[in-house]
Amino acid sequence: MIELPSVEYAALPEHLDCWPFAGEWVAQEKIDGVRALLEWGNLRGRKLNHTLPGALPEAFRTAVLDGELKDGVFHVFDVVALDGAEVSRKPLSERLELLATLTPLFPDWMRPVATSRNLAGLYASVVASGGEGVVVKKLSAGWGREWHKAKRLVTHDLIVESLDAKKRSASCYQWRDGTRLDCGRVNLGMAFDSVAVGSVIEVAAMARHASGKLREARFVRLRNDKPAADCVAVP
Repeated sequence: MIELPSVEYAALPEHLDCWPFAGEWVAQEKIDGVRALLEWGNLRGRKLNHTLPGALPEAFRTAVLDGELKDGVFHVFDVVALDGAEVSRKPLSERLELLATLTPLFPDWMRPVATSRNLAGLYASVVASGGEGVVVKKLSAGWGREWHKAKRLVTHDLIVESLDAKKRSASCYQWRDGTRLDCGRVNLGMAFDSVAVGSVIEVAAMARHASGKLREARFVRLRNDKPAADCVAVP
């Protein structure tokens, strides 16, 4: 059984012209789904197996494909093994060529993810369409190596309601229709000692849950210039 790699995604600057890439790289759309391997005819996640959304052509029963499962569609972005032989150590450029040969055989529940050497162009297109972002990968690297995630982030100004010294985090809120909206907890890290209850902080987050809490919020800066009364929630 092939194990999904544990990838450390590097944080990337928000301005595309500051991205620290040199040489040959490619961007692939980041699908906001469940990571899975189509492995020897079975669809396997990190913790459990998934039911195949449909019939599987024989060609894929001797292959291992990496992708994201979302809404009954398996979005494929890499080839780990083919014809019973592992290819994970081959350069990504070669693995993408293998993927291109398999794509015409995909059933309707399998799709290749959008891929482009125009990193900034694909990122802008994905974000403009409401997508999550992209993963930038080095074409000469093996599977799971040199992967860098760039997600769409929106900044919010929050009011600190309480502090947790042990976790060095803050519970925060905003105003919505004159009442407090719980925005969840934010890890403050090294900035913890400079923040007090009632402080206004700026955070960057991917999205807002239906509950009002922010998804994957991270501390950006202290906003001494921002009145707490102006911290109004936006969708």
